[in-house]
Amino acid sequence: LLCGAVWDPDAALIGIKVDPSSKHSLEEAIAPCRDNKNLFKILLVFSVLSSELHDLTQEARERLLPPLPVFGEHPEGKDLQDGEVQLCFGRILPLLMETWNFSERLYAVVQNLVRQLASLYSPKHRKRSQLAAYQAVHFQPVWMAL
Repeated sequence: LLCGAVWDPDAALIGIKVDPSSKHSLEEAIAPCRDNKNLFKILLVFSVLSSELHDLTQEARERLLPPLPVFGEHPEGKDLQDGEVQLCFGRILPLLMETWNFSERLYAVVQNLVRQLASLYSPKHRKRSQLAAYQAVHFQPVWMAL
């Protein structure tokens, strides 16, 4: 990959998917908790946000991060001619825009997750709220997703 050319994983001839496949939705997975509406809502929100963060992390690792370190590389001993730098930047510009959009989405998801955690662990809910029972629970997978 020279001069900002981006590798397209969709155009690769061979690909292997090693992710475990599951045919159950998150809502079906936590369906036994449906009787307790508060627990069901809490688990559903944190499960969806954690899943979203996992998907965003995978997208960054597979699609966005690999081409970025290659930008600007050129073969040893070869000088870039006039206009080639601008062409290279023009080729990488769509990837930079995707990276910007990705970072905006990631910021929104992390902000939402932190707000959900802050709402759950807020001092307002210490004794009077129905959420007080869940404040002693440490949602370890949620913290690991951050």
